[in-house]
Amino acid sequence: MPNSYIKIREYLKSLEEQYHLQICIKDFCGFIPINKDLDFSLQPFLVHTNSFCMYIKSDDDHYRDCLSMIRLMYNKSNKVSSSYFGMCHAGLGEYVIPIRSGNSLIGTINVGFFQINDKRTHQLIKRTCRRHAPLDAEKAFELYHTCIRSSDIDIATILPGLELLAEYLGQTYRLLE
Repeated sequence: MPNSYIKIREYLKSLEEQYHLQICIKDFCGFIPINKDLDFSLQPFLVHTNSFCMYIKSDDDHYRDCLSMIRLMYNKSNKVSSSYFGMCHAGLGEYVIPIRSGNSLIGTINVGFFQINDKRTHQLIKRTCRRHAPLDAEKAFELYHTCIRSSDIDIATILPGLELLAEYLGQTYRLLE
């Protein structure tokens, strides 16, 4: 039987490649592994894997900081009714599209990374590296400048498609539940 969710994977990969985006799906309730085909299709999008993020999360304290940002994102996503822009503790901006099943927040689609304010991002990287050793700010800056670049598209042109995908994933969860 063919994987009925493979088109989602292809769509998200094409957005990443064509527009130099990074897409990450956060699953707050375990809805993705309910179906092995859905799980397989979304696996490449379940964690930020660029070198900058991996370096920032390379020790336990920084990894916990990153995880605490997920809790803040969950709380904000639970309160808002639509997509919004946010910035992590290390200065990377991304759009957050809530995934709901009925009235319940089950996840988010995060789309970025965006260099909105390079000066502010540099301040946040310095602060992040100072807070916990052993991160080296110069190495973090180097990774930031090689891994993170602005998108080649106005995000408003792709947000409707991603919001539709979020709605589809919420309905899929209701059906699989």
